[in-house]
Amino acid sequence: MITYALVFVSAITGIIMIAAGVWGGARLMSERRRIRIPLRYYAIAIGMIGTGIGLLGIAQALRLLIWIYGADSGDFR
Repeated sequence: MITYALVFVSAITGIIMIAAGVWGGARLMSERRRIRIPLRYYAIAIGMIGTGIGLLGIAQALRLLIWIYGADSGDFR
């Protein structure tokens, strides 16, 4: 049962990270007209999106492990 909770937490955190990265990138793009922004700030937004995708991948892998081991049957050895 705790694995299901870990799957949901990883998936929700991944979606939040992707949304924050997209929001940060959009903010940087809108501010670009006013001032010159260093490229390292864009790297932070891209890194947040990549981390979110990675967390979604971990959630998918955990979901597949639950399916492979049959968590409902209770046969964990």
